[in-house]
Amino acid sequence: MKKYLRKSVKLLIALGVSIVFILGFRNKNSTAASNTDIRPGYDGQWYYYNDGNIDMSYTGLASNEYGWFYIRNGVIDWSYTGLASNEYGWFYVNGGALDWSYTGLASNEYGWFYVSNGALDWSYTGLAGNEYGWFYVNGGVLDWSYTGLASNEYGWFYINGGALDWGYTGLAYNEYGWFYVSNGALDWGYTGLAYNEYGWFYVNNGALDWSYTGLAYSDNGWFYVSNGAIDWSYTGIASNDNGQWYIEGGQINWGYTGQISFNGRLYDVSGGKATLHIDESHQHAYRDVVVAPTCTLKGYTEHICDGCGDSYKDSYTKELGHDYKSEITKSPTCTENGVRTYTCSRCNDSYIEPVLKKAHMYEDTVVEPTCTSNGYTKHVCPICGDSYTDNEKTALGHSYTSEVRLEPTCTQNGEKIYTCSRCHNSYTETIAATGHKYVDTVVAPTCTSKGYTEHVCSICGESYTDNSKDYLPHSITSEVIIEPTCTLEGWETNTCSVCGYTYNEKLPKLEHNYVVDSVLEPSCEYKGYTVYKCTMCTKGYTDDYIEPTGHSYETTDVREATCTKEGYIKHKCSKCGKYEYEYTPKAEHKYTDKVVPPSSKEKGYTLHTCTVCGDTYKDNYTEGYDPHRKVYGDEYAARAIYVEPGDRVVFDLSREYKGYSVGSEYGYKQLEAGQEIEITKDYEYKNLQFCASTGSYDSYYCKIFVGNIDKESGFFYFENQDEPGTATIYNYVGDDAEQITSLTVPAQVAGLKVTNVHSTFDTCTSLEELIYSEGITDVVFETNNISNFAVPTELQNPSKRIVIPSTVTSGKISSGHSFMDSSRKTREIVFNGTPNIPDGFCGGRMENLKKVTLLPGVQTIGKSAFAGTGIEEISLPESVTSIGNYAFANCDNLPEVVIPETVTNIGEGAFSDCENVEKVVWSDKLTEIPKYTFKNCVSLKDINFGNVQSIGTSAFDTCTSLTSVNIPDSVTNIGDHAFSGCSSLVIDKLPTNVTVYDDGVFNECKAFTLSEIPEGVTHIWSGAFAGCEFPNSITLPVSIKVARGLNGCKKLILKEGVTKLDSQIKYCSEVEEVILPETLTEIGNRVFEGCDLLKSVTIPKSLELCPGALSGGGPAFEFSSIETVTFEEGTEKIHNALFYNCGSLKTVNIPDTVKTIGQYAFYWCGNLESVNIPEGVTTLETSCFAYCGNLKSITIPSTIDDVGGAIKGSPFEYCGIETVEFTGNRTTIPQSIFYESNNLKHVIFPENLKEIGNTAFYGCDSLETVTFPEGLERIGDGAFAYCPNLTEVTIPNSVTYWGSESASGLGNAFEYSGLKTVHLNEGRTEIPSYAFIHCENLTDINIPSTVEKIGDYAFDYCNSLESIVLPEGLTSLGMAAFANTGSLRSIVLPKSLTNYGWVVGGGPFEYSGLSEVTLEDGTTDIAEGLFTFCKNLSTINIPSSVTTINNYAFYGCESLTSFTIPANVTTLGAQVFYGSGVTEMFIPKTLITAGNNSMSAFEGSNIAKITLEEGITTISTAEFTLCKKLAEVNLPSTLKTIENSAFQGCDALVSITIPYGVTSIEGYAFADCAALEKVVVPSSVTSIATLGSGQHIFAHIQTSGDKYPTMYVKEGSYAQTYAKDNNINYVVADVQ
Repeated sequence: MKKYLRKSVKLLIALGVSIVFILGFRNKNSTAASNTDIRPGYDGQWYYYNDGNIDMSYTGLASNEYGWFYIRNGVIDWSYTGLASNEYGWFYVNGGALDWSYTGLASNEYGWFYVSNGALDWSYTGLAGNEYGWFYVNGGVLDWSYTGLASNEYGWFYINGGALDWGYTGLAYNEYGWFYVSNGALDWGYTGLAYNEYGWFYVNNGALDWSYTGLAYSDNGWFYVSNGAIDWSYTGIASNDNGQWYIEGGQINWGYTGQISFNGRLYDVSGGKATLHIDESHQHAYRDVVVAPTCTLKGYTEHICDGCGDSYKDSYTKELGHDYKSEITKSPTCTENGVRTYTCSRCNDSYIEPVLKKAHMYEDTVVEPTCTSNGYTKHVCPICGDSYTDNEKTALGHSYTSEVRLEPTCTQNGEKIYTCSRCHNSYTETIAATGHKYVDTVVAPTCTSKGYTEHVCSICGESYTDNSKDYLPHSITSEVIIEPTCTLEGWETNTCSVCGYTYNEKLPKLEHNYVVDSVLEPSCEYKGYTVYKCTMCTKGYTDDYIEPTGHSYETTDVREATCTKEGYIKHKCSKCGKYEYEYTPKAEHKYTDKVVPPSSKEKGYTLHTCTVCGDTYKDNYTEGYDPHRKVYGDEYAARAIYVEPGDRVVFDLSREYKGYSVGSEYGYKQLEAGQEIEITKDYEYKNLQFCASTGSYDSYYCKIFVGNIDKESGFFYFENQDEPGTATIYNYVGDDAEQITSLTVPAQVAGLKVTNVHSTFDTCTSLEELIYSEGITDVVFETNNISNFAVPTELQNPSKRIVIPSTVTSGKISSGHSFMDSSRKTREIVFNGTPNIPDGFCGGRMENLKKVTLLPGVQTIGKSAFAGTGIEEISLPESVTSIGNYAFANCDNLPEVVIPETVTNIGEGAFSDCENVEKVVWSDKLTEIPKYTFKNCVSLKDINFGNVQSIGTSAFDTCTSLTSVNIPDSVTNIGDHAFSGCSSLVIDKLPTNVTVYDDGVFNECKAFTLSEIPEGVTHIWSGAFAGCEFPNSITLPVSIKVARGLNGCKKLILKEGVTKLDSQIKYCSEVEEVILPETLTEIGNRVFEGCDLLKSVTIPKSLELCPGALSGGGPAFEFSSIETVTFEEGTEKIHNALFYNCGSLKTVNIPDTVKTIGQYAFYWCGNLESVNIPEGVTTLETSCFAYCGNLKSITIPSTIDDVGGAIKGSPFEYCGIETVEFTGNRTTIPQSIFYESNNLKHVIFPENLKEIGNTAFYGCDSLETVTFPEGLERIGDGAFAYCPNLTEVTIPNSVTYWGSESASGLGNAFEYSGLKTVHLNEGRTEIPSYAFIHCENLTDINIPSTVEKIGDYAFDYCNSLESIVLPEGLTSLGMAAFANTGSLRSIVLPKSLTNYGWVVGGGPFEYSGLSEVTLEDGTTDIAEGLFTFCKNLSTINIPSSVTTINNYAFYGCESLTSFTIPANVTTLGAQVFYGSGVTEMFIPKTLITAGNNSMSAFEGSNIAKITLEEGITTISTAEFTLCKKLAEVNLPSTLKTIENSAFQGCDALVSITIPYGVTSIEGYAFADCAALEKVVVPSSVTSIATLGSGQHIFAHIQTSGDKYPTMYVKEGSYAQTYAKDNNINYVVADVQ
């Protein structure tokens, strides 16, 4: 954990927080300042509001009614989990919300901290755990530096580097002593040795026992302990309960055997065990010493022989054990555990255990509410001082009484004072003045001014005017400024030639000028026409239609007729290529003959075959049969052949097959054409099959059965091998097979019980009746072929009546087809009590089955049991309980259905597609009509519903004869498409308990006659009543939520009582009119989506809420087709995002009562063409008309004073507006009103305009000109910024402010515009700060002669400004006034200019393009930083009047390569030439000061050579310090003193010669001159700063060999002595 999380904790400095009163902070949810809030935005995010505006700069905690949340850049950060702070302290945030339930550790960039109930607990010291482990917290902060013991309610534990170390086993220390730790926990049960960095020690019951001396054991052996520690220096005898032992180096020496002397006695040692050495003649004489037991040691009697020292112990008594008494040595507090110490009363042994911290014991103080403050109960813990408040009571409010303090006069209001009787708070109220007594004067109108009546009060002189008379007529001339087109109106300007009054008027649209655009010629089948288009707008139409020309056919192909195919003649149209066919009849056959001999079944005959098409016929029959020769031809393909042993089988095929084969499990045999197969062995060929093939895929198969024929019954059978004694009948092959009409299948054959019948009895071609005997269980209609195709007609069962016994349990054919496939001729089936009619037993295509008789005993009718049969009647006995899915489906001849009361279950589709069912009697026991039950019963006219509660999906779908249904109120559910396609059904009643009508439930019914939907219905889904005829209007209930299934209705009325419009009429595609109730207060998302024919709507004045796009859902009118909207008179607000993205909207009718148009109200209404904003509207909120591309003009009434979108989101952002007119006596243009209206070209300002708000026309790309009226005082920040086509303006003198870079961060009024020319009028005295900053295209501006001040940054970044004339009289030039003017090359600074603004990085001409500057004669000083970073400045014309060049004057002037200090200059400031290009400098003697005592005038310069004029006597302190390029210095002979640090840090100076006459060289004069090697010091020098003074003249110089520069001195001079005394190299030279 430390690896990833450990950080340095700067506890109080970094966090700067204090203990939080937790519960008091929680209550801040309800008492937080009302000027902040958290509210949802339109994109689903929650935003932080400050004073009503979203504050995107805010990051921290904030609250609303739901709690406290973490805000990052103005938005709730739901992803944030961690610590966050506010004025109340630090708190734990989980998933963006403050988590009051959290107690545990949490971290931030300052470290890990302990959180209790959601708040950082600075009072907590102890252990705390998280997913990484347990850690030590000190004063609320995880203390990574702590290593030692710490406790909690579970005991004491070892902490290493702040974390509980479960891997640690050893000794650990705290204020109570040393203790033994095992696996991180203090082990009170441990007694033995333990080790740490100080050695091995004896531990007793977990604590180090300093009192113990004796032997102790560890895994490594027995050791000698002295005062609790192993004494490695001890060598001697020691004893324990087991005897005496020889100790060497603190440890028993088990390998030692011999004698040692210890304490004057001799001991015999054997394997470490020691005994006292005794002479053989010695007799012991013992004395007894009784040793009492202690707390930890047994008592005993020791017998000691004084003669030899021998001793032994016996009579042991049990140790006493400790008698601990406890006392609390550190009391617990509310936040920290205490300590209880246990001390033995006998031996003073002690140990400790924690005493758990207590709960707070709060004492309550009730603070009653006052007039202005809430009351509350304050709970304070007297133990630790923790507190919180609750039981808040609302402030009482004031109870005021009033008295009149000042009576009103006619001109002055009076005053009434109100005083609270409880708290004496007071406030005053104004009493209106009594009014004036006026005398009237009538003033007549003129051409330029209106007439009026002036009323003057005779008492106080107050006056007012009324009875305004209009101007006299103007002499108007007109000029078109926007030409009209055929789609857009134009504008013209009208100007009075007398007074100059100007106004604008609209010009009407032009008529279309249609011309022929293209002509489409007619074709063979289609008309031709002419396309006309307008030459101005491209609008067009078609006309002048020409009829089709018709086809012109030619013969292109002929096909001759054959005996099987018709011929034809093919015709093609020569113009369009279309084909027509003319057919000819078939030709005659061409036959060949073949004679066929007789067989067992038929006579001989002649076969005639057509050689062209293969058609055949027979004639010339012969008499006689061959009973053993059985010939099978094409008719036996895909069927069975029944033969006996001895028969000969011949396959005589009409087609020419290339090969034949026959085979069984014994393999295949190849045959020649017509070869006989002799059946020789019974059963050998039971599974034999025959194949004839053309050699391709053209082949057929059949089975040859060789089996048993019961001679008595004539049935062909096999004995069942898996069930001895039973048989399966495969067919009837008696001689009368083709004549028999009634056949009973026996229960026995040849003495065997018949259980299965696998046959269609296709041999009985005349069969009328087939009766299965009782006992037969399996009726399989085995077709006895091996084809996978449906059963051919000739193989089907020929019986017309079949009787099924009660014992039958299944009915099918072997190839998987249903009973019906082989029984299409059957007309009647009798089920003789069969309990369960199997699934699909008769179902399918038994179109001839007319009657089914179900005798009592039948209980269930399986799935599709009779589906597709032709039954005409069926009587269901009372025994039937269940009818399966589709049991009677497609029974087209069934006229009536009666369901008996015993039926409890009916499957889906049971009677579907029964085209002739007209009547249904439904059982009262059945509560559900399942899905598809009567679908497509096109003749059904009558059904009783009984007690039905549910009608399933498509239950009556396409019951086209159903004209009416009386659905009972017991029905609660009707499935989708239940009555769909019931084209004759008239819906005149709906059940009262059905709330939802699903998709298509009454789709394509004849008519819906209800004028009102019952109350309780909530949903009518799409297509529920589609295709129905509807009444003129339908009223929807209050309960309705979705009514899109009424999309065929033209008019929908929402019932009074409906308060919210949400999804009720969405997708009602044919509705043309909607009436909204007066009770409507809220409109939801996309409420008219899919209402394609709804073109207009009236919004009631009751509307209060429209969340729309701002709630994260779709806007109310998005995706609607509405073109016109009318708001009811009395409406005061058009709500937020109401018509957001309503692309079809063209016209809006707004009543005079509207005050506010909400944010995004008409956002992205791309087809909105006109809006009349009435007088009285006061507020246009954010983006209310943004992206309205077709809105070309707008008139702004004078009442609008509030516009949303302080920076972005103006009402008309990205609109199509080209012309704007402000009407009335408006004095202010609201801020941001046309922000980024990029099509705006013309703006008409009112005469009385005083102020244009911030960013009012920001980003108006198409704006070209503006005319500011006289009297305009303020042009706001960014008002015309980023207007690239605005190239010229005249700013009246009345304008005193036009934007500031710093005031709002929005920039100058014209920042980044296309402004090239600016006209300022004479009389202006100041160009304000930031006036033209970032006007990068500005090339021409006249500065009036009256201007005295140019403010800070006035022309900053005017990159195109090439010249500027500063007027005489200009006294002040602000910081960076002309900074970054890259094209400005020269300037003359007038002498009147005495005040320059400058800060580091803000020189007046910094980074300009100036190359030449002239200072007017009379200028006395060059201001501080005046030309900093004028990198191109190469020429500076300085008059003789200049005496001072201030600090940094030419700082960074890289191109200034030469400079002459004028003779009259006496002062140079610090770093004047820093970074300049000057390389050589002459210092005149008139220069008194150069730099200051810490910085040189030449510091950081590129000066390499300096010459000082003769007459100079002193080089001042630091005069040339840090001249790092200075390599040559020429000093005058008049020089006397070189002061402190004069040349310090001159890195390039290699040598210097000090002239004779210099007497003093002060400290550090040549310090840090890294390259200095030679200094010539004359004998005139009598004082040099010494090394001992700490101001060595060569201090810090590092040259090779770490030696100082070499001094060249005169023999015997002071300089020589100085060099010797300070161990400096010197050379005695010829020095003056």
